[in-house]
Amino acid sequence: MFNDFDYSNNTGIEMRTLPSRYGYDGTVLSQKVIPFPNLFTGAHYFPSIYEYLPVESLKAASAVVQENIKIIYSKFANCSEVVMNVMLFSNGKLPGDTSLLEYGKEWIRPMMEKTQPKKMLFIPFAMIRGQYSDRTQQLQQVFDEYDCEVVSIHEAEDPVQALKEVDGIIISGGNTWVLNRMLHDLGLVTPMRDAVINKGKLFIGWSAGTNV
Repeated sequence: MFNDFDYSNNTGIEMRTLPSRYGYDGTVLSQKVIPFPNLFTGAHYFPSIYEYLPVESLKAASAVVQENIKIIYSKFANCSEVVMNVMLFSNGKLPGDTSLLEYGKEWIRPMMEKTQPKKMLFIPFAMIRGQYSDRTQQLQQVFDEYDCEVVSIHEAEDPVQALKEVDGIIISGGNTWVLNRMLHDLGLVTPMRDAVINKGKLFIGWSAGTNV
């Protein structure tokens, strides 16, 4: 969404664009205008056994992220019509958790009370292990307490129509490249953007699911 050079002068850091395959597999696709977020950390000599991260480089990376946040805020601060109900989590479970998103319940509950979704659409395309149907059932058990139905997009005859008919979206973690490829192939990117940005539908994602 925002070009590196938008904030390079503000941080004093010279930006260089370099396609690479480590981190997210889709960095090369970013060069083809299919965006994949890949923030640098300032590390050197990777991927190799000689990788290292100087403290000053990490501080510089942090400065770039902070500057990027300021740019995003400045672009949307005066757009009162933009109301997004978005929840982004690092992962689906923490050690010791017995259910998905258990550690996030204290944040999810008030958002569910605010948005009152009756049906959520689960997009499982990033999953690496397990079955889509099993994961859908696991999520249903989580959202039962909110009287909210969870359906999976892999069972929909018309994925775009399925997206339009629900009150919110859930995207799990896993393989970012596969997830983004499927979203583009099924024509879901634009309707998902409309649902979240223009219609204020609830979006919950974790790990790879935060990158759409």
